[in-house]
Amino acid sequence: SAQIISYEIPLGMSVLTVVLFAGSLNLETIVDRQAGGMWNVLFHPLAFLLFFIAAAAECSRLPFDLPESEQELVGGYHTEYSSLKLGMLLLAEYAHLITTCFMMSVLFFGGWRLFGLENVTGDLFWDAIVRLGILVGKMVAFVLFFMLIRWTIPRFRFDQLMNLAWKVMIPLAILNLLGGMIVMQYGLSPWVMTAVSVGLFVGAGIWGLMTQNSITIPRRTVVKLPVGLGAGVTYASR
Repeated sequence: SAQIISYEIPLGMSVLTVVLFAGSLNLETIVDRQAGGMWNVLFHPLAFLLFFIAAAAECSRLPFDLPESEQELVGGYHTEYSSLKLGMLLLAEYAHLITTCFMMSVLFFGGWRLFGLENVTGDLFWDAIVRLGILVGKMVAFVLFFMLIRWTIPRFRFDQLMNLAWKVMIPLAILNLLGGMIVMQYGLSPWVMTAVSVGLFVGAGIWGLMTQNSITIPRRTVVKLPVGLGAGVTYASR
């Protein structure tokens, strides 16, 4: 759908920013670059925010679940399927959510690394168990956060979704990627990227406050005819 295509662009650009600094598409290399607690979320907070919002839209999680909002739609698989078929569709949807949470943990929160605790036992087997537990724990935390959002934030209108994607997230993703390229080109400190991300976020907020009053909503003017010319019928004109 148009919603999914619109949010795939900032999703991919946020991942590309992390890959640019890691110098590799290998997830293990990206995790190793975050050793010592220097997680990518510290250097790329805006990229993480864009990835998180776009991932919620990709997974059709509330408030981005317009294609399958079961409280409002009378069609689709919520009413046309039942039993095992509906269960398999819901299972695929939540598998998508779990995979996305794993990706966020690996790309921005150190993956299976947690301040040196992944090597606490010194035994290869038990260290692998500890690393798996750390990674799964981070994934579960993200799933719970998605559930908290579902219980808290109301659903957007479709025009609000498109405005958020095309007028806010995609320009921010492009500028964030451009800032990362400049930082890498001149060999600057990764903390400079943190300042760039915060500056872009604050600038987007200021721009939004300055332009919110310029948006005009069309209003209807109701014209009532005299008695006898339409018997109570009203005509609306823009």
